[in-house]
Amino acid sequence: AGVGSRYSLCELFAVKGSYEHSVRLPLSRELLGNGTTVYPNLALSPETSNNYNLGVFGTCCFGEVNQLSYEANGFIRYMQNYIRATVSEREGMMQYVNEPAIYIKGFDVEVSYFWNSSLQLTVNGSWSDARDLKKFKTDGNPSATYKNRVPNRPWFFGNLDASYTFRDLFMKTDRLRIGAEYQYIHWYYLNWEAYGAVSSKARIPTQNITNLSLSYSWHGDRYNLSVECNNVFDCLAYDNYMLQKPGRAFGAKFRIFIN
Repeated sequence: AGVGSRYSLCELFAVKGSYEHSVRLPLSRELLGNGTTVYPNLALSPETSNNYNLGVFGTCCFGEVNQLSYEANGFIRYMQNYIRATVSEREGMMQYVNEPAIYIKGFDVEVSYFWNSSLQLTVNGSWSDARDLKKFKTDGNPSATYKNRVPNRPWFFGNLDASYTFRDLFMKTDRLRIGAEYQYIHWYYLNWEAYGAVSSKARIPTQNITNLSLSYSWHGDRYNLSVECNNVFDCLAYDNYMLQKPGRAFGAKFRIFIN
């Protein structure tokens, strides 16, 4: 359940806010495991949260061909029985557990610029600080992870996208789009930061990934050919759980709309 509202003062500035109470039931994989790499946890409880959001947004036009739009949002999450995946480094097995009390605060910002329906520049960033608010363990002793960041969860990341579209280049109604994307993910710990020495803690390192793409469509978008290169500079890339992703990769796709 939730309630939200927004008010526009003008095209350049508007404000919006919302509140919601949500319940997320455990997925079958989280509750029952998968029989091979994920242990079951039949005691897993539903995840509940009270969420507060506040944001501003707007659009500004300069002349007939320039347009600038922005959006900024702040949020607070009070979560109980937060469902989190844990990994046993010794066995390489995973199990989902409940964290009794998690407090999340953060914001995200996005700014886009458009020129003459051809050039598009977009930059966005997100900061999400998730902390453990469990002061005491079930046996009554103080919890070592109190106010620690939730591990295995990126907390600062951003993207930069740029593209340019050529129209009527070789024939009428054709389009050639050239795009580039840069992704930044700040490093974060794999496990609770309170455990172990700083020099020996496992952490997912900072990642800087650049992707390039080119697409060409003609006959009113009936035919489309696209090629892309992901991770152009072959940088080390990691998923959650510190699993290494593939390096530089190339792909191509040809598409036809029959009707």
